[in-house]
Amino acid sequence: MLGNRFKKAREFLERSRNKIAQQIGINHSSISRIETDEIQNPNWFYTKYLVENGINPYFLMELSDEIKGKNLDDIIDKSEYEKLKMEFELLQSKYDTLQEMMKGLKIEMDEEGNLRKQK
Repeated sequence: MLGNRFKKAREFLERSRNKIAQQIGINHSSISRIETDEIQNPNWFYTKYLVENGINPYFLMELSDEIKGKNLDDIIDKSEYEKLKMEFELLQSKYDTLQEMMKGLKIEMDEEGNLRKQK
């Protein structure tokens, strides 16, 4: 499944879980859990790291069998990247706030994005 794609991508880059974990600031066991499908939603920083290092994002999403993509510098200039990064961080912050509000209201979201009361 998706985890296997992330593992293949990491191995393609010839990087260890520990090395990547140190570079992106997460625990290496998180990478292991992603690669074994224990975590269904891969970590953004891990995904970003792979794509920035030349892994085809469509490969990671199982939409292509071509593992090699373009390096980020070949796709987008740095100023545009920084702008998109700031926009993403703002959206992530809003998402995190919404998640906290939902917990307080005892509401959860199912896999299809529908809201419902927690049991």
